[in-house]
Amino acid sequence: MPDAPLVASAWRRGLRLAASRRIAGNALRICLVVGVVLNLINQGPALWAGQAPSLLHLLLNFMVPYAVATYSAVRLRLQQQDAARQSPGNDERAAP
Repeated sequence: MPDAPLVASAWRRGLRLAASRRIAGNALRICLVVGVVLNLINQGPALWAGQAPSLLHLLLNFMVPYAVATYSAVRLRLQQQDAARQSPGNDERAAP
């Protein structure tokens, strides 16, 4: 089982990355495109019939792609940082 300080450190690094302009901006662009497509697929017939869309489903169709894009980007970045720290020739005590 991992040490608690290491887990907390990974969480802090992950949250910092998730809030970074690059990752958050990219996730926002992805969620706008995918969210519109999902809403057209999932609620299109109701919209064309003149019915009000489900607000919960409308929001979830944007929130889920944002969460997936953010999680994927953060996980990739953390793996890249960890690999760079462990590669030969790098001082493990060096700052990230």
